Amino acid sequence: VGLAAGSMACYSLPAESWRFYEIDPVVVRIARDPKRFTFIERCRPHADIVIGDARLTLAKEPSGKFDYLVVDAFSSDSVPVHLLTVEAVSLYLDKLAPEGILAMHLSNRHLDLVAVAAAVTRAIPDALTALADDRTPDRGFDTAQSHVVFVSKSRKALDHAAKLPFMMTMPEPSMRPWTDDYSDILTPMWRKDK
Repeated sequence: VGLAAGSMACYSLPAESWRFYEIDPVVVRIARDPKRFTFIERCRPHADIVIGDARLTLAKEPSGKFDYLVVDAFSSDSVPVHLLTVEAVSLYLDKLAPEGILAMHLSNRHLDLVAVAAAVTRAIPDALTALADDRTPDRGFDTAQSHVVFVSKSRKALDHAAKLPFMMTMPEPSMRPWTDDYSDILTPMWRKDK
């Protein structure tokens, strides 16, 4: 979820089936333009790209269809709140195979979205979580930390993810979870300053 320049395509293996969800057709056009980016052209020239709101288009997929779902739509100044609610994460989990795993890239310079994810996932029965939090002190020119929250209903899948670098336990929820009827952008903004 979130095509950007299409760099994720280069992580795919030939026998795998990948689908990208992108809301903005201009982003798709730019990612496919080899004068700008070559990830799609080199790694997945016939990429399956669904244009439209990812939550609405994913809702049409059958339950248990995906082994791995990556949601990478939160780094900009304009956060798509509807992709990080209890209902949205419940939908993602429904679309995963029994041992599937969801990875949400929640790095954001302005908002503590890990705190949001902690509250959201705690509100979902049987959701298991882990956090990859890159706290490397010297990153050179890139001073932003990377935060990826892994969610699954499978202990086996989460144990596998827990072997990745920078893994740690999710923080205890410290705010009310976002839902389709409630979101609070100020609390994660204030928490980011701490």
